[in-house]
Amino acid sequence: MPAWRFAWGGYQPGKERKLLNDALIFLQAYENGQAVLSGNIRDFDFFNQLLPEGRIILYRRNDPRPH
Repeated sequence: MPAWRFAWGGYQPGKERKLLNDALIFLQAYENGQAVLSGNIRDFDFFNQLLPEGRIILYRRNDPRPH
């Protein structure tokens, strides 16, 4: 089992494509010297730990509705 599956709390079937797309966005922004703006804190923080030179801007939605 690939190591990245453990980083996200184990195997999550069907999440591979989403993770790959996020990784491609991060790498493309890095290659072009741009920052990524995302609310996906978990994935992009992990990518930034692997490649600290990448620039990310993370946000949390301030949602007054109860969950």
